[in-house]
Amino acid sequence: MRESFEDKVVLTLLSPRFYRVTTHWSDPDWGVEEFLFIRSYSPGPFWTNEENEIMCKYYPMMPREELLKLMPNRTWYTLLLRAIQLNILEQSRKIQLIAKRYLLE
Repeated sequence: MRESFEDKVVLTLLSPRFYRVTTHWSDPDWGVEEFLFIRSYSPGPFWTNEENEIMCKYYPMMPREELLKLMPNRTWYTLLLRAIQLNILEQSRKIQLIAKRYLLE
């Protein structure tokens, strides 16, 4: 039978790239230890159909902060890359240029 030195080990996902491991040791003198791990490569989660629909519908006009609230597990950079992949970045720029023209006139 294996003797365990820890009471509990907790893995907390902080983001796709960062996670924390908390070890609660059996010996009270050892206390609790926490380690933060940073992955050098983060293959983010696959894009869902729902996320793609949100991008197509809201990316061209919605402010950055609101869009990030709709997709809390994505960074602004990944949203930008996805907009390029979905061919909606150019559409967004055109809409912004048209909106600026109307606001200036």
